[in-house]
Amino acid sequence: MAPVQRDLSVIAESACTRNNRVRLLVDGVQSYTAMLDLVEMAEDEILFENFIFSGDIVGRAFAAELRTRAVAGLDVRILHDAFGAFWGFHLPIGFRFYRSPAQVRVYNPPLPFRRFLHTGRDHRKLIVQDRWRVITGGLCLADIWLGNCVMNCTWRDSAVQVEGGAASAAAQEFERTWRLGISFTPGRAEGARFPSRQTTGSPARNAGAVPVRILADAPRQRRVERALICVFDAAQSEILITNPYVVPTTGLKQALIRAAGRGIDVRILIPGFSNHHIVGLASEHLLGDLLKVGVRVWRWHGPMIHAKTVVVDRCRSAIGSTNLDTLSLVRNAEFNLEIHGTSIGAAMADMFALDCEGSSEFTEADWRGRSPVRRLAARMATLGSNWQ
Repeated sequence: MAPVQRDLSVIAESACTRNNRVRLLVDGVQSYTAMLDLVEMAEDEILFENFIFSGDIVGRAFAAELRTRAVAGLDVRILHDAFGAFWGFHLPIGFRFYRSPAQVRVYNPPLPFRRFLHTGRDHRKLIVQDRWRVITGGLCLADIWLGNCVMNCTWRDSAVQVEGGAASAAAQEFERTWRLGISFTPGRAEGARFPSRQTTGSPARNAGAVPVRILADAPRQRRVERALICVFDAAQSEILITNPYVVPTTGLKQALIRAAGRGIDVRILIPGFSNHHIVGLASEHLLGDLLKVGVRVWRWHGPMIHAKTVVVDRCRSAIGSTNLDTLSLVRNAEFNLEIHGTSIGAAMADMFALDCEGSSEFTEADWRGRSPVRRLAARMATLGSNWQ
């Protein structure tokens, strides 16, 4: 695997940090509890970045806790996406921190410039505490991840908490995106401090021995796509993928076809009913080429599965914000962690197996047996799926 490691270091432009402890967070309750714990335990700094920061109970709870910590003297910085704000159905987040020492920045707001049209969205989801702990995954901030809703409850999602050197690398990645944001903190409190720290953490501390690499994308970099192709081509026995929007680029689809052709057990878990119907139809159409070569596909029975995880040979895992569609793989800013080791790999493989128990297999016969109307709709949906 050494050549793969070298290739990934070049692709990601990031080396593995090896002094990490990793904890898998399997649902919204575990994830939000761990995130709030990080906010409460922070001694100096909280860096928070998310695509959707909703105005419901979950969003208000996080805003209140972040505001409290900022008032207590911590450096609290919140970065969110302008387009994601519309999905959250709320006023700009900055208003929730009116006259607060916290600082809010907006990524790529809808200004009358070409940059707004040609730059993708900040689709990342992460929180970094004191440059020593980081949590990332697929969860935005909204009640649906807790089941505190009326319809379509509860979304299934995953995250991971890492303690160690990877958090410092995550903070540096946050800083890069932070510098691209536009400040929006109405009525900023007097005396508020907003340093742009460039520290690299405390190398003397040793949380554990798990190698973790930051795998982050900016628009048009396509690092995640190239990294996944690299590990899929190196797979020796098994590839397990959970993702809500599987509309892969040509290169990624060909890598999966090559893996299946070598006899690799490739399995993909997707929503049974997507919250983005057009994307779900496009995914259904494109899965045909994978089903034909032996890739196995499961459809989740619950309201929505939103987790974004990959496990290869139960020793190399990835988790983060990247969907397997061209918006995430090509256009958006994304953040993921690549984790080495059989312990976390086995845990994520067990999670995949448990999710499959709540799913049904979608076979090539099922794909061929769709109605003519369904086939046509799925084919038409692919016309808008290649946003490269």
